[in-house]
Amino acid sequence: MNSQKKKKIAVLGARGMLGQAMTRIVSENHFDTRGFAISEVDITKPDTIAEMFDRFSPQVVINCAAFTDVDACETERERAMKVNAEGVYNIAEISNKRNALVVHISTDYIFDGTKKSPYKEEDIPSPLNFYGESKYLGEKSLIEATDDYIILRTEWLYGEGGKNFVFTMLDKQKRGEIIEVVDDQIGSPTLTDEVAYAVVGLLNNNCRGVYNFSSAGECSWYDFAKKIFEVSGLPAQINAIKSSMIKRPAVRPKYSVLDCSKIKRDANISIKVWDEALSAFIRNLKLK
Repeated sequence: MNSQKKKKIAVLGARGMLGQAMTRIVSENHFDTRGFAISEVDITKPDTIAEMFDRFSPQVVINCAAFTDVDACETERERAMKVNAEGVYNIAEISNKRNALVVHISTDYIFDGTKKSPYKEEDIPSPLNFYGESKYLGEKSLIEATDDYIILRTEWLYGEGGKNFVFTMLDKQKRGEIIEVVDDQIGSPTLTDEVAYAVVGLLNNNCRGVYNFSSAGECSWYDFAKKIFEVSGLPAQINAIKSSMIKRPAVRPKYSVLDCSKIKRDANISIKVWDEALSAFIRNLKLK
């Protein structure tokens, strides 16, 4: 075991869907890892971050804490800013003083979805909704407060331990609902475990800067739903609809596929195709 793998790592937002996967997988990869729930470290309260450093003295802080309800961010803008932007600045400022690396999880929603090819790290953000705006401001706050950071942009997350599209589809099927899903938003469904493994690769290769990570390939939400039921073997009536047919507070990008060639090269990782990762995930679920 090399010395880098003995680093002490704090995972913030550890009770969330991504935070749970991150804490488990980083720990399994021989780091001294401790997860902190919002009740222990509230990133909107700098004193709780400082107290965490006093108790645990991490060399790396992985921020999985975020206000991710995209529609709620439109009406709860103050909360979105406090968590997704100001909270990130708090982490970065204190981590910088304590000489700790910050790994911050960001989103594809910082882009407007008008590009016709996968987004690269250097593409100019132009968010369509306030969630994306607050997350982009979080990225800028991080860069302003510290030079020692990794920003990892990901998308369309699902996994155990939280509300996500896979469980929503399975719940609708269980209730016998006719399922309507948009077919004009394109992205890459990504398993939380895979994001955590990507972070391990970045840490092991001493990477810094901005990276994209998602599963390989692309699909619509409708394609995603069809694959969920194909793999699970459950009968479901799924109808394709257009985004314009759903009145939601937040506008979603039409195309937000991420180009992951940089992380594959720098972190020396392989990336599963989205339907391969999804199939493995569903096979491991105990479907009732």
